[in-house]
Amino acid sequence: MKFYPDVVSVHAPPVLFLIARSFLFFDLSSLSSSFTVDSCTLVVYGNSTGDSTVCIQEGTQADPMTTADFDSFTGSIFDSIVWPPPWEPTYQEITFSLNSTGIAYIQSMLGSTAKICIRNYQYDFLDVEFPDDINAFRAYMAYRENDTELWHPTLNITYEE
Repeated sequence: MKFYPDVVSVHAPPVLFLIARSFLFFDLSSLSSSFTVDSCTLVVYGNSTGDSTVCIQEGTQADPMTTADFDSFTGSIFDSIVWPPPWEPTYQEITFSLNSTGIAYIQSMLGSTAKICIRNYQYDFLDVEFPDDINAFRAYMAYRENDTELWHPTLNITYEE
């Protein structure tokens, strides 16, 4: 697997940090494993410099993470989406709707911690050579540390007790 340093990046003013993959943790310990998950969405906020398709899948990263966790993901994708249009004036809401594989994973994690990996689809996931123009496919995302609480990644789960 090639390392694609500009596939997914995050802007933390005044410095631009570049990362290749994003890993998220969601504490589901307050949800009983006896609940039945009907649907699930992952909402993040971001924008991009070009037509960048991004996907989500199960993460297998350690807590705390180390550099060895760069390849800590497994299985098929839960959803893929084209990141918002280039250079919108502010971050846009991006909603991933988990497919049946993603819902089954979230169901299996009720009562514990769900781990999600976000990565570029058309180059990283498909393992296709990244183009020479590295500016073409940058995707920016706000994280929990962002001052705007609205922009924090959120996992929305609809379930039955």
